[in-house]
Amino acid sequence: MGSGKSVIAAMAANRSLLSRVDLDDEIARRHGATIADLFEDMGETEFRSRECRALEDLPVDQDLILACGGGIVETPRARRILADRGVVIWLDISWRFLRRRLRTGKMADRPLVRTLGEGGIEALYRRRRPLYAAVADFRLPCDTAGEEEIARQVLYCRLRYKGQVRER
Repeated sequence: MGSGKSVIAAMAANRSLLSRVDLDDEIARRHGATIADLFEDMGETEFRSRECRALEDLPVDQDLILACGGGIVETPRARRILADRGVVIWLDISWRFLRRRLRTGKMADRPLVRTLGEGGIEALYRRRRPLYAAVADFRLPCDTAGEEEIARQVLYCRLRYKGQVRER
């Protein structure tokens, strides 16, 4: 949460002319409700199940840029699907930078931030880090790089993963 996944995915897709899917947007569209409302109404277990179904329903043969919700790594089945279907790029933001984002702008208004508070978000952050590390093919530190630079790095990682770029 808060690393810029949706923004970076949109920028990378735009630069590459690939299709972009925001999994949270897809889930919200399918169910006619916001992610916050769905999470509250059905609980985390059912939400994660539907998140996996939406992930499984994505076309296997289509090259696209996918932005997932930050909690997708909580589900082993989702981690397997991600690892099996393509390159997984972790947009890694330090706790120090994330905490600053939590206190300002749109991040402060997120339901999870209001519900858990800073201490709860930090615990969530620390619990998910090893899960991201386990599934990621690439880790991109996002503290100081600008969005354009990160989007460029995402596309480079995709090319490297596909064997189209050789390291010197």
